[in-house]
Amino acid sequence: MKYLFLLASLGVATTGPAWSQRLAYTVEPAGQATDKLRVTLTYQTADTTQTTFHYPTNFWGETNLENCLTELQANMPLQRETTGDWVVVTVRHRPGQRVRLRYTIRPDQHDTLRNERTFRPIIEQGYFHVYGFALFMKPLRYWASEQDQQKVRVQWRLPKSMPFLSSLQPQTASRVQVTGRRSLLESSMFLGGKLQLQALPVGQTQVWFATRPFRHFQVDSAARHLQLAVQAQRAFWQDPGPPSFLVSLLPTYDPWTERKHRQSVSGTALADSFSAFATDNKGPAIASRVDYLLFHELMHTWIGHQIRIRKEERQYWFSEGFTEYFQTQLRLRTHLLTPAQYVAELNTEVVRPLYLSPVRNVPNDSLNYQRFWTSRDYEKLPYRRGFLFALYLDNQLKNTTPHSLADCMRAILARSYTTNREGFTDAELLAIIRETTGFDPTPAYHRYIQQGQLIDFVTLSLPPGLRVQPAATDSVPVFEVSGPPSEALYQFLIR
Repeated sequence: MKYLFLLASLGVATTGPAWSQRLAYTVEPAGQATDKLRVTLTYQTADTTQTTFHYPTNFWGETNLENCLTELQANMPLQRETTGDWVVVTVRHRPGQRVRLRYTIRPDQHDTLRNERTFRPIIEQGYFHVYGFALFMKPLRYWASEQDQQKVRVQWRLPKSMPFLSSLQPQTASRVQVTGRRSLLESSMFLGGKLQLQALPVGQTQVWFATRPFRHFQVDSAARHLQLAVQAQRAFWQDPGPPSFLVSLLPTYDPWTERKHRQSVSGTALADSFSAFATDNKGPAIASRVDYLLFHELMHTWIGHQIRIRKEERQYWFSEGFTEYFQTQLRLRTHLLTPAQYVAELNTEVVRPLYLSPVRNVPNDSLNYQRFWTSRDYEKLPYRRGFLFALYLDNQLKNTTPHSLADCMRAILARSYTTNREGFTDAELLAIIRETTGFDPTPAYHRYIQQGQLIDFVTLSLPPGLRVQPAATDSVPVFEVSGPPSEALYQFLIR
């Protein structure tokens, strides 16, 4: 799963009648066309005579997105050109004049929905599923910096009978006014039309679950597990989370998965939401992969969204690796995994792939945007390396202190609401662990994360009922449950 979390900070949303914002978007069906959306952008210019707008050509690993942008026109002369990763639209105007751009967004591929085009605009078969980065052209200088927050109005003009949901709060409103960073628009999600919608209550809040029909997968089971995941994660963090949350799950049809009897499951965490895709194949394995995806992406509500990092790929050992570790723990805690299944998944999904990876020992500084998004080996490295580092730390803390790594995560979350709102450095994360437990993780961090050394679990004191067999001829250690799965092992793992 390729994941890029774009940080968004939401202010108070309103559906009031006053729409006098400097930047506003109106989105509606493009006439009688069933595969197009028309966007009208209005922008109150500053005391200049020229304004530049951007639309991405390459984003989230997608390329040639300019093919989705058509029928561009304005209420004054404009110039369009493609430069690097952007379509650049330049409009000349009088100082302070209101610019109105109108353009159409359409899918540039019309075959059955495959996993490789899920980030592109999906407008077909009477429904749409689009991300903000591929929907909204943005004025270049409206946001002065990455941290700058500005007001934006977004209004959808749809038939009253058409179901509609968005990642913007309130999530059922067709008109919202939000305050946030530029990435707020880029990481937003909108869907409507022929969808199956469920409102799942979780305490005083609710989770919206939007799906399309599957042939070989029980959506009702996924809904129950989604509800269970939200409850478990909010209890783990001792945090109520957002007032509502949106999850989409759409079927994909990849011929290679049918031929090889395989499944493909992917998802992307967004602000107050995430989108998921799963191949609609026969077999029970797809259900467990969807469970994994639900727990993983929901964990990003806290790790990645609220608990922010400063250096993206170089800190994915934390935002992805620790997410992997704790989502697995929570599936164990909710009995979606048994201790034996937990250990089996540890071996097959983490230990063996990492120890056999050609990049297993590369320094952490080798991770960058290009390698992460183009190399499967580099992409999965921080997930597996971070998981095993979290396992090592959690085991050390539980064996030598009254604390666990979960205590440290809740301390990091508390700090994210106060002094570290703009994101943590590695040094700050390590300092909170040391302050919370008295244990200094810095030497181990330098060995196992920064230098890329493999952890020798054979020499460590492990939880009761768990052992490690020394590496065999392929140099891969194997975790085993010693004796029947015990309550002691379960309690140690979830503590």
